Amino acid sequence: MFEALEAAINRGKKEYPKNQYFYIQERKLETERQSAIFKEIAAYRNEGHSIPAIIGQQWEEKEGKVKFVHHFLPTIKGHEPKESIELNHQLQVYFEYVVNLWLPFVPEPLKSQFPRSFRFPVTVPFYYLGELRAQLGGGHQLEIALEAYERPVGDVKGG
Repeated sequence: MFEALEAAINRGKKEYPKNQYFYIQERKLETERQSAIFKEIAAYRNEGHSIPAIIGQQWEEKEGKVKFVHHFLPTIKGHEPKESIELNHQLQVYFEYVVNLWLPFVPEPLKSQFPRSFRFPVTVPFYYLGELRAQLGGGHQLEIALEAYERPVGDVKGG
């Protein structure tokens, strides 16, 4: 998503060098790159290449039984610890941020033509199946649904 915005801005600057819109958007994107959530998403994206199993698992033992508690993202140096935050919640924060990031970059006359609703499947690991709520169907696939809406860039609450 971030690279797509940058590519669109660079292409616009190349094709319309006198149009200030693309230079303004370039500054807006650079400002957004300085936000904590932008840096955090980029850090996890980059760290995922060096940590083979970046998603952690928290387990607890009670009365001799081991029970799965939740998945989490490990702490990355320079960012807030994430071990106590359930992975689904953290991913929801990240997905909402990304889905809503691009909308302020779309020129006003074109905003109504861009999709605002996104759906994609997520495969549930086998050891998590017993922990899913009954109303989710207990299957191996869940669907994530996100909707973009108007709000200022960077207006998202983290973990």
